[in-house]
Amino acid sequence: MGTEQNNAKVPDTKKAKFVDNRKVGVFFIVVAVIVIGVSLIVRIIDSKMSAEYKQVDGVVSSIETKRTYYARKYRYKTTVSVKYSPEGTSLTYFASYSGFTSYFTKEGDVFTVCYKESSPLTSYVAEKDWLTGGYVHAGSGYNVPLIIGAIILLIGVVFFDDGVKTAKSGIDPTKQSEVNPKTGRPFNPEFNVVARIPNKTEDKAPAVSKKKIKLGDIVKVTVDRPLGSYHPEHKDMYYPVNYGYIEGVIAEDGEEQDAYILGVDEPVKEITGEVIGIVHRDDDVETKLVVAPQNSSFTSEQIMSRINFTEKYYSSHLVMKLKDINIDPEDLIALGFKIREGHCCYFLSMDETPSRDTLLKLFDLLTAEQTLMFWNFYRRTNKSDPGEYISAYIENGKALMDRANHGWSSGYLSVRIDDLIELIQRNWDKDCDMKKNFVNAIEISKTFYPDEMRRRMENPTETFVPDYSQTAW
Repeated sequence: MGTEQNNAKVPDTKKAKFVDNRKVGVFFIVVAVIVIGVSLIVRIIDSKMSAEYKQVDGVVSSIETKRTYYARKYRYKTTVSVKYSPEGTSLTYFASYSGFTSYFTKEGDVFTVCYKESSPLTSYVAEKDWLTGGYVHAGSGYNVPLIIGAIILLIGVVFFDDGVKTAKSGIDPTKQSEVNPKTGRPFNPEFNVVARIPNKTEDKAPAVSKKKIKLGDIVKVTVDRPLGSYHPEHKDMYYPVNYGYIEGVIAEDGEEQDAYILGVDEPVKEITGEVIGIVHRDDDVETKLVVAPQNSSFTSEQIMSRINFTEKYYSSHLVMKLKDINIDPEDLIALGFKIREGHCCYFLSMDETPSRDTLLKLFDLLTAEQTLMFWNFYRRTNKSDPGEYISAYIENGKALMDRANHGWSSGYLSVRIDDLIELIQRNWDKDCDMKKNFVNAIEISKTFYPDEMRRRMENPTETFVPDYSQTAW
């Protein structure tokens, strides 16, 4: 789990290769032939032995079950005694047997007994064999290995046929293309179902997913460091909140995604809650989720104060989703912006002037529901004048803007997307005394009357005309 947890493994796809299922099929077929062959040989030998014996009918006289204690366990054995008399004599002899069929035998049942004519005491209880036609020892269970061998043979035929089809299709049976998210192991999705069987790998990883978790998602967190515990390696690090990971979800560092849990004031083993914040570290590849029970409310200051016990060692910033602005801040971060939340707005900053492509992608995220605001320094009259405040509304490739300065407003003007991009870029990095507060930033907030803005976009009264003749101070 990041630098704090190392109990998750990612499968090493380089070590795993796919076998040719024709070879798998041949292996199973050979095993089946051996099992069936050995069974038949033993069966035939047993059947031929009966030719040296005479056969006579016998009657079950008793059935006895004995209990013995062996290898720390009581074991039961049932023995069936069969009474018989050799031909031409009135003497009575007994033969016995035990086996699976003995459990279904009852007194009075008739069995065939094979005995030596020269020595009637040398005998065994026999049964007619359906395969060889001779007599074999009763209860030998010769049919069991035959059934097992037939099942193995069927599996081998299925695999061999699948391998043949794969070869005919022209697919390389040793090719691997991706990791199966359900098993965490490599597979080739072009294969037939039975062909998706890789060799055993050293790491048998749990199901993994690189799914991106977003703000507002409901997740289940497994807690491995409960509230009140200490770090397993850094013994002086106390956990004032529950801390855990989301099983199966892999973060940027290759480990399972970590999460702080807020709003739960007792140690827990797991919790299902809502992602209310994402902590980005400027000096580390890891990100941390902040999870809380649904409908919980925390300010960014409250969250950072609770997780400061670890985040104080990093250059971290928290991203939260503002309910009034229907934009995922992670999408803004993906464009390269740094985000700071205001009371009801996002402040976007970037060290370099955003490119045209970046601004176009930003505009694609916006609708008339959001207002994009920035300062235009080209309208400053003196050093104490901050310039004019631009409020822009963008939707489906159309834009509307309002310019305001010291209580003066231009009214809503139609503006070309390219002109709006140029205006933002020209004002991005200006060297002036107010740079700290106003330069290199865009503000995004909620539009109070979005339908009115859409109506004005469709029916503009004036068009913005760029004028950069007045240079910024």
